[in-house]
Amino acid sequence: FTPHIGEENRFEEAFPRLVQAIEADLDHARLHTRFGIRAREWTQGNRDDSFLLRGSEILDAEQWLASAQGKDPRPTQLHSEYIFASRTAARSRQRRLLAGVSAALVLSVALSILSFVLYGQAESSRRESVRQQQLAEQERDRANRNADEAHSLALAAAAQQFEDTDPIQALALAAQAVSISDPPGGAQRV
Repeated sequence: FTPHIGEENRFEEAFPRLVQAIEADLDHARLHTRFGIRAREWTQGNRDDSFLLRGSEILDAEQWLASAQGKDPRPTQLHSEYIFASRTAARSRQRRLLAGVSAALVLSVALSILSFVLYGQAESSRRESVRQQQLAEQERDRANRNADEAHSLALAAAAQQFEDTDPIQALALAAQAVSISDPPGGAQRV
């Protein structure tokens, strides 16, 4: 109600402005200004996504826009475009994130399956290797046995050659021929 320099103080003009100020929704006006400034920055920044609202700000802006019907100042077309673009960009980010997580999950499952297959192959190879080693040991034992039997039979044959000429040498060779475990029948007869 205090007049400014060069103005006249008229009650009829000041009182309605006072009533309007008292009845004004200050939160609505603050959000109108805040989202308006952000929307203009977005427009001046060539509608770059980095200027858009994120997270809970989008929900706050959507609630403000829905509750702003019939209030002054009214939301502008730029407010609506800005809030809609923010929601669209958030959905796009969410879809990309979901696609990335899904791809990572598929890759993880594929790698798990591959590891199980490779583990099975490695286990099969290990079992085959153990079996081959056992077969090799059996063959080595058989070869050693054959060599012992052949040596025993050779000693027995030498003992037979000395039987008539040197019976003591023949007896020593025959004793040596049967010194192996389970000597062959031919060596036992000599």
